[in-house]
Amino acid sequence: MLSNNSNSTQNISRRTLLRGTVTGLAGAGLLTQASKPRLGKKRAGSIRGRIKQSVVSWCFANHWSLEETCMHAKNLGCGSVELVSPKHWETLKKHGLTCAISPIDVE
Repeated sequence: MLSNNSNSTQNISRRTLLRGTVTGLAGAGLLTQASKPRLGKKRAGSIRGRIKQSVVSWCFANHWSLEETCMHAKNLGCGSVELVSPKHWETLKKHGLTCAISPIDVE
């Protein structure tokens, strides 16, 4: 059973309650800001510049041309399109992309 002790609530003034509330909200705001990742001016697709994103060209071959794949990859913040034949590297270069893993063309 709870006791009805009204003396403990009467000892807190409105000023003290307001000061404590404001202090608590300010502290919560600082914690929220501190927990957000700071991406700065990095590309949208990378986290603090440590992870380099790329796409594999053949995954989209039935839907997009290599030109369209490059445009989408660049818009996503990717730095490369993988498994592109060396004969198509000029297309990648035109979009500012690279190819880190290339197939071996045997002709």
